[in-house]
Amino acid sequence: MKLSTIVKNRAAYFYQKIKRNAKTIRNHVSLIGYCLFYSSREFSQNAPISIRELCNIFKHLGHRINPRLIIRDSIEYQSIIKEKNVPHRSEDYIIRLVDSISNYKPLIERMKKKQSNWNIKEYSEKLLNKSLSILHILSPKIRGSRNPFILAGAVVYCSDKIIAKQFKIKPVLTQKIASTAMDIAEYSIRDHYVKVVKPFVQSKKNLTQLLS
Repeated sequence: MKLSTIVKNRAAYFYQKIKRNAKTIRNHVSLIGYCLFYSSREFSQNAPISIRELCNIFKHLGHRINPRLIIRDSIEYQSIIKEKNVPHRSEDYIIRLVDSISNYKPLIERMKKKQSNWNIKEYSEKLLNKSLSILHILSPKIRGSRNPFILAGAVVYCSDKIIAKQFKIKPVLTQKIASTAMDIAEYSIRDHYVKVVKPFVQSKKNLTQLLS
């Protein structure tokens, strides 16, 4: 999961605290998952993980847990931890999602096919900077109650289009490539892009700012 030491140590602290104070522990594996999720949220600048990501990783390791179990643990043990949960922002996910794009193996051939002017590192930096620029002007009102993780994915996808327009080249990403690389459902990226991101960035004022 590439979690920082501080996140892992915090998760271990939460696990031990709950273990000492809870009357019963229904499932130690789901409890570990909950503690990792909770500590990641607390230190969101270190790339928070989603419940779905956690479950997929545990499944890969041979442990069968699902989001329902982690949410159950959240409700049951919240009073023991007694820490205020901080909501995530899309900004918290951007670095990880751009990293997922840059590590997508077919991307190099895709960039050559589209005659990209940059190497992977240069492209990733531009994608990261443009994504953060979009989020900087994307107000909470516009974001509404949208899932911040999926919205971040749609922003990364949109950033590629803006970069292509800015430098007069062809976009590198398709919705399918973005979906596969970032592990976000294609229809979810499309929905957030079409309904939230695209109308916002295509306004004359915002587009001029993003192309400068």
